[in-house]
Amino acid sequence: MNFIDWLKKNKNSMVMFAGMVFPVFVLLTYPKYYQPDDIDAFLHWSKAWALGWRDIYINCPGCNYPFLGMFFSGGMVHFLGIINYDQMISGFRYYLTAIDLLNVVAVYFLLKKLGNSNPAFWAGLIGLLPSSFIGTSYWGQVDGLGQLIMMVIFIWVAFYNLHTKQRPFSFRVYVIVLGLLLSCVLLTKQLVMFSMISLGLLVSVNILLNSNTWMDVFTDAFLFLLVFFLPILFVDLTVSLDPPYISHLQYILATGSSHGDVISSYGFNVWSLFVQDPLVSSHEPLKLFTSSVVEFGVVPFSTGIGLFLFVNVFLFVLMLVYFRRKYLAGQRRFGVEDLIFWLLHLGLVNLAFNLFLSGTHERYLYHFYPFVISAFLSMFIINKRGVVILLAGAVFYGCFLFGYLSGLNQLFGRLIFNGMAVFHLLLFVFIMREFIKRVSMANQNTSPAVPVTR
Repeated sequence: MNFIDWLKKNKNSMVMFAGMVFPVFVLLTYPKYYQPDDIDAFLHWSKAWALGWRDIYINCPGCNYPFLGMFFSGGMVHFLGIINYDQMISGFRYYLTAIDLLNVVAVYFLLKKLGNSNPAFWAGLIGLLPSSFIGTSYWGQVDGLGQLIMMVIFIWVAFYNLHTKQRPFSFRVYVIVLGLLLSCVLLTKQLVMFSMISLGLLVSVNILLNSNTWMDVFTDAFLFLLVFFLPILFVDLTVSLDPPYISHLQYILATGSSHGDVISSYGFNVWSLFVQDPLVSSHEPLKLFTSSVVEFGVVPFSTGIGLFLFVNVFLFVLMLVYFRRKYLAGQRRFGVEDLIFWLLHLGLVNLAFNLFLSGTHERYLYHFYPFVISAFLSMFIINKRGVVILLAGAVFYGCFLFGYLSGLNQLFGRLIFNGMAVFHLLLFVFIMREFIKRVSMANQNTSPAVPVTR
């Protein structure tokens, strides 16, 4: 076999390998672009961690990540022996590329569980997308950790529902692992809290489908909540907090989550389309339409919350319609199309909060593209146009992040922000339309089945 034949035979594996190592190549080639404030903050946090991790939230008022996020940022800087800013630019960001690499591997296993015929190729391609690493390892941020755990959750859900026998003991082991994984997600960064909406509903529906009696529901739900809250309780009992805080999550939400007070902070949303300066207060009325006859305006902060809640209520109703029919037909487990439902649901929740809530930052869309692209690549969604649109969007979004780091976005004024807002608003409508279509098709194709005895 010559080299050309070998390349053809192993092209999918080569693409996956490229997706795994590409962030390292980008860092080696263009090392000077990064977010200095985040890099400097993590270095400062590492010094506070070295003084005693139990007192991290007292010794470091700016340390406002949940505990697992603190460990994998400031804590890891300390354990890696990084002591100066130059080492942060190189060593710390190379450590983050390892998390990006693991995310590519996780996408591979997820696509494989979904029945994709070329999981290695597509996982590698997703890893090559600038949206997959510009906002994490290249930027100098740890959001890849939360994404990795969420990917593992979907893989675990797929493994149990598609490949194991349905028994009470095995299901309870499954629920225990889910509780632990979701607790770890919550303990990474505030950004994942929006994804917890989808993940929490996923677990709730999975428990309801697998239960024959209300006692089963109560037992499994109690077991899940117990395991979910135990790690959080352990952290809260271990770390020191100043009054009046009784939980470190309460502390980080109170001190590090006030971004919504401005229209937008170097990100894009529907409200940024109507202002020249997105850093103005989101609590002041914003005039959307003015004429000699009528004037129409809204308050972005409260209206955005209302729109986001409306989207989630609408998705919740669709969820009830979708799974009620399946439950009545005797389905007690998630199939591939159900996992696709949750991937799209999680993607829509993340896209909706970016579009409608005020205070959007540039990196907040990070958890959107990998999950939605994975859904559209599945064998039950044959939509080449959708895949092309999403891949193009991921490239545009990654370039937008690079434009922030390099300062190129400033050359375009508000044009690039408005363009990204309009594109993603149209993308939201497109994905929602496909989501509704999938719900309708699934209900039409559901046929009665014999319930599985648990």
